[in-house]
Amino acid sequence: MPGWVQVKLTDANVQAWAVEQQRGKAYTSFSRKDICFTIPVWVFKRPMDYQVWYVAHEVSHCLDYINGNNSNHGPEFHRILKSICPLESQKYEWEYMKRSISRGLGQPEVNLEDI
Repeated sequence: MPGWVQVKLTDANVQAWAVEQQRGKAYTSFSRKDICFTIPVWVFKRPMDYQVWYVAHEVSHCLDYINGNNSNHGPEFHRILKSICPLESQKYEWEYMKRSISRGLGQPEVNLEDI
């Protein structure tokens, strides 16, 4: 069932929403004090290690924004992701990047072997 959770992370106000949509997204205000990310409901029907990766992926975007970056899926984003996502869940990032390339969504900003 869609819903939301609100937590305090450093000085930022963070909201997480489970939503009926195809993809998750991360948003931030210009002040970087208000952060929101969404997780599609279908994610919670997948294995737990996939769920962990998906949430870590969106949280990594948020932390990247808080740090004043917007590297999308660049080196800083991946450094953050690797630091918060358990190793057994990181395989999904590599699969995600390969799917993005095959769909013509551009080349990654990092070497896939480094993920």
